[in-house]
Amino acid sequence: MGIFKLLNTLKNVLSESYRTDSVTMSFRKATPWKSPKTGKWYVFFDGVEITDGEFNKSNQQNLYLGNGKEEFELYSTDVQFDKSKKKLSLPMDVFAETNPKGAKFLFTAQQPIDIKVEPSDIKPYDQVMKPYLIRRALELAFPEYWNKQDDEFSAGLRGIHTIGEKLGNDETWSVMNYFDTKKEVQKMLYDKFISEGGGDLTKWLVDTFKKNDDFVQKLVDRQWSSIGNGLKREQKVLDKFIEQSGSDNFVTFPAGSIMDRHQGIDVIIDGKSFQIKPLSGGKRNFDGTTKSYTIYTYGMRDYKGKPVEYMAYVNEKGDYAIFKNDNYTVKSSSEVEHFGPPQKPF
Repeated sequence: MGIFKLLNTLKNVLSESYRTDSVTMSFRKATPWKSPKTGKWYVFFDGVEITDGEFNKSNQQNLYLGNGKEEFELYSTDVQFDKSKKKLSLPMDVFAETNPKGAKFLFTAQQPIDIKVEPSDIKPYDQVMKPYLIRRALELAFPEYWNKQDDEFSAGLRGIHTIGEKLGNDETWSVMNYFDTKKEVQKMLYDKFISEGGGDLTKWLVDTFKKNDDFVQKLVDRQWSSIGNGLKREQKVLDKFIEQSGSDNFVTFPAGSIMDRHQGIDVIIDGKSFQIKPLSGGKRNFDGTTKSYTIYTYGMRDYKGKPVEYMAYVNEKGDYAIFKNDNYTVKSSSEVEHFGPPQKPF
């Protein structure tokens, strides 16, 4: 489906609650922070005040945060905002999706983005080989393949080491876009960096991505071994779910699309939005007063707050269980407990 036809279709099928408006905010300070428990990075904005518009987390809004020198673009559904405390926060990887150059601003005052590490100064790999640095280096190494974010797609590489090459289709989204998510790939990069004498990390990453084809291929192969089966399985169950719906009125979203990466929507069928997950098994629970349903799946996370109406769990035979995107607890990436009844949206 062409981009103009796709965008036109979206205008027709998305409800008013999904349409965007904008809010302009000012901030005094932006600070990166790493959780000591999970190791995950976050961005905290202090002194945040609304200068135009009205913040509403239940609707997707474009947020523009500025301090007179820098301006960042975010989505309201991705952030936590405490108006009374004038604080706003979100995960670093989410921030980097819409602001690939924002990390340089964040770390200029606290620590340089061009980190220099000597072999004698050994640190844990995850304290050095940070995801935002990998993404920045990919952008610098392959400017001819780097696509900026637009109304449909996230920023990222296209046309090099593509998913389509692995799956035998025309998908142009690069496997390299996932380098910042795989700890083993990050460790492979760090170990080679130290073995080659350390130094300016960003420069080394750019040079390695551009010139060391054999090593990059090893990284791509390792990354694909991690995500390949999952992507294949997810595509199979998505196709089977669309088939089982019996509808010809559907829109799917390719790899790298904003609807998938930011909004969590895999498919819209007859105007209803779904996040599709593989179904490995399930059971019904009843403790005398509360009935719930345990679902075993893959790659599960919490989608509440996203404009997803239904969670659909589908196996490769086409069997499925559908629940509303509310009132559930994610136990792990492979287990979720729903407290509402199964749904029949079609």
